[in-house]
Amino acid sequence: MKTIFVLAAILAVVMSAPNEGGAESEEATVQQVITAVADAVTAFPHTKDHQSVLKFFMKDFSSVGDTDRGSIQTLENSLAEIEKDLAKESLIISEQISHIAVHVFGTVAWATYDDVLTIARPQGTAKEEDVCTAIFRKTDRGWLYQHEHCSAYLTHDDTELEDGSRLTRGENSAVEKNSAKLIQSSPRFSQSSY
Repeated sequence: MKTIFVLAAILAVVMSAPNEGGAESEEATVQQVITAVADAVTAFPHTKDHQSVLKFFMKDFSSVGDTDRGSIQTLENSLAEIEKDLAKESLIISEQISHIAVHVFGTVAWATYDDVLTIARPQGTAKEEDVCTAIFRKTDRGWLYQHEHCSAYLTHDDTELEDGSRLTRGENSAVEKNSAKLIQSSPRFSQSSY
């Protein structure tokens, strides 16, 4: 009888111990979601596949940025605007994610990461650098974005500014206007686009 109690106690300890391998696996899966969205955004000018981006977001997704708030509807609208722009001119989008740190607690995860969006148009190139925090929920479809907050500043490679590293949302040239408009209407990066 004493052996059964000892075995039951050992089993209880083993079963209640955190599954470190599982947590690492879940963290890796969330990281894959973040990079998969970036890949889908980068490929969007070629695929024009809205669902390739939207499938990673909850229906009640929300976002907050430096000046705006957004939702899944504004993200859908942004993709539609980009698709309209693609009918008029060529467009190259590159999104690079780095410094990802993911934390998982049950069916909720949060991550921080750096996000660089570069958009090249015939009129010029604009770059937006963001520092983001996102909250994810695990669903039957996998890990999905629930909320994202990004703080950004624009950079512009061919700007007339002396240092060329930061550009405010100025109205000094057509390139700045068009690039800023495009970034503001692109998915995940301008808060009006969520």
